[in-house]
Amino acid sequence: QNRVHGCSVGLCFAKSLGAVLEGNRLEGNDVAVEILGLELPQGESHPLALLEHTLFSNSITADVRLSASRVIGRAGAGPELLVRRFREPCAVAAGGDGVGNGEEPVLLRAHGACIYAAIGDAALSSGLGTLPRRGRWRTGPLPEDDRGRRESRRDFARVSAPVPLGGGRPESSLLVVGPPGSGPPLCWARQADAPADEAVNDLAQWLLKCLGAASAKSEALPAGLFDRCVALMSAGEAVGFALAFGLTPAMLQPHFVLFVGAAGQVRLALFALITDQPRPHAASPSELRLVRLLSDDLNGAAAGAGAFTGVWMDFRVGRCDDETDMAQIIARSTGAFQRAADECLWDLVLDAG
Repeated sequence: QNRVHGCSVGLCFAKSLGAVLEGNRLEGNDVAVEILGLELPQGESHPLALLEHTLFSNSITADVRLSASRVIGRAGAGPELLVRRFREPCAVAAGGDGVGNGEEPVLLRAHGACIYAAIGDAALSSGLGTLPRRGRWRTGPLPEDDRGRRESRRDFARVSAPVPLGGGRPESSLLVVGPPGSGPPLCWARQADAPADEAVNDLAQWLLKCLGAASAKSEALPAGLFDRCVALMSAGEAVGFALAFGLTPAMLQPHFVLFVGAAGQVRLALFALITDQPRPHAASPSELRLVRLLSDDLNGAAAGAGAFTGVWMDFRVGRCDDETDMAQIIARSTGAFQRAADECLWDLVLDAG
């Protein structure tokens, strides 16, 4: 095992990683690895894969520094990206809104070996951290073991349990929207103290009913579909999104909408308020943003194969000066939700609120 330690820059590469670094130890360097002029495609790529088995220890400034990187389709070099800890998410944005000397907006987001790059409208800032106004984000890997699945199911039971709001009728933070014939949009209805298994069975039966209405082929739930739906409603995924963009690791008033479209698509949407303030519950409306995330279709072979590395979700971010009660935001959007499911017009979900 090679050991590089005590250097200003431990290892420096131009344009790409040109060495096999497995098993090497980079210790006590100011910057462990620097890559100059890395060329990145728009979207997701894995240019740092050769670092996955490198051992980083006590880097002062960063484990990895990307300098003068170029995103294909954009003129000029992008901003410097400091990956302080290799396996922790980080991002940097430049351009747009008067920042970056008038250059086209660019966003670079790193998490382990993966880098996501966006330019133009997809990189415009929302005004919070490095969060753009729109884009795509991939969740963490979905749980494969029994313990992880049990925790996801307990989270789902809490999400779907109705709770009294202001002394009125119970409300749930989960709304389900199905195809014609499956009933109107309705909040999940069951006793708040019911066991998690009851919530699990409720969801399985509803999915089976809706998929049967959407497609004659659905005699049983496709393998893994139920677990994908439930896992996306765990608290950890929402926190992961906030951390990926340098925000306070909390989502306020999270609400979920589970869709079964007329063509048999199954998608999950998350609506929440986010902020970069250290005391999120004390944030003013101008310091909050409404984020809507919508998963890719969870019902299919591609979704099943990708679940081990995470699920892709589109997101859009907007201001919420006129309304900060998420229950009201969801309630006034139910018509758009039903149309989205009936006609597969999923932009209606991302623009809701």
